Amino acid sequence: MITEAAPDPVSQGDGLITLPRATFDLMNFRRQMILGLIAILLLCFVTYWQCIPTPLSGEDAGQVRQVLQAWHGDWHWVANGVNQRIEPEVFGYRPLFFMALFLECRAFGMHPDGYRVVNILLLFSACAFISLIVFEFTGRFGNRLGACPAIWAGLLYAVYPLHSGFIIGVNGTQLLLCSLFELAAILCLMRFQLLRERPYYLWSLACSILALLSSEAAWTIPYVITAWLLLSPNSGPTLPGSIKESAIANVRLLAPFWAILIVYCLCRPVWTISIVNEVGLLNVFIGPLVPSTSISHLFTGVGSWFPSNVLIKPDLGVGCFLLVLRLITLQASFRLVAFIAIWLNTQGFALLGPLSVQLLPTAPICAGIALAALPAIDCSNKKVTVALTVVGTVALLVLLICWALATS
Repeated sequence: MITEAAPDPVSQGDGLITLPRATFDLMNFRRQMILGLIAILLLCFVTYWQCIPTPLSGEDAGQVRQVLQAWHGDWHWVANGVNQRIEPEVFGYRPLFFMALFLECRAFGMHPDGYRVVNILLLFSACAFISLIVFEFTGRFGNRLGACPAIWAGLLYAVYPLHSGFIIGVNGTQLLLCSLFELAAILCLMRFQLLRERPYYLWSLACSILALLSSEAAWTIPYVITAWLLLSPNSGPTLPGSIKESAIANVRLLAPFWAILIVYCLCRPVWTISIVNEVGLLNVFIGPLVPSTSISHLFTGVGSWFPSNVLIKPDLGVGCFLLVLRLITLQASFRLVAFIAIWLNTQGFALLGPLSVQLLPTAPICAGIALAALPAIDCSNKKVTVALTVVGTVALLVLLICWALATS
């Protein structure tokens, strides 16, 4: 992290020392991030404001009544004229999500405004975390544009057209909570790796657990964290005699994350067996870390969710174009490209299983597009950097407008 230098004191004629008047410096990264987060928050509410008063759908209204009845101890629900019993164990599959749903239903009842505002705030929180993650990326690989790539990643994540369905639906809280805690777990581990402050590591473990308690879709977190520790710079000593110590240190860091996943799988045997039957036992362990057909499956699915009159597969087309352009014109950090590719592949791999509608890998897509468009991590002369920054900013602005139109 870059810190500001203390202002030089100015000596007056009478011997008193006064400090110069404070000025608002836009070159300060912290101020850039604060302004960026404010812009992201405003964009979230402007984009989804019109959907806040929309009445609850029949399915959502039925679920709210069901939850309110269960709150009062009545676990019977009439569906299609048939009196059915709701097993309390069903709510234990995703306890954090259902706890939040209980509180929301208790507080808002049949009024849709509260559910939508909560989901918008959760989306903004996830945008903040993806912005901070991209800021960590650029800081590790040589930051040249301040917080601009991080802010753009958050802005794109805020208007990603697929997110509108999860803002409107009551069940959207499940995806938003899961994504929020997953991104928080990744960010906290990055901060621990850089600062070596133990609370960050403990928070990363806690957020991993909370993500799994929100949705089983968070089972890919250990894969993402493993890829980051293997590919990130300054992850351990580089001297030949210290390679073994570095490997042991990484294993110690990763062991608790994998242990959490193993315990969760043992507690959910039916779900675990369904995953194994879907993709195979060997592919469960190595599939998320190896490029596979999940990438093509991912882009095929994501592209079909966009209106045909806006753009066809805008994330694939714009992202690949900018990435190829950047790799041809300048040197890029292939470790960062490899990590984003594995992160994207990991989430795409989850789409191949029975969780195809739960965790959607929009975070690595937005991060990759922002980093591909802006020359934040390359060494080049000033003229080339300025030219690429202008071209990339215009491309990002066009994409942001298209996605905002598709979302609204």
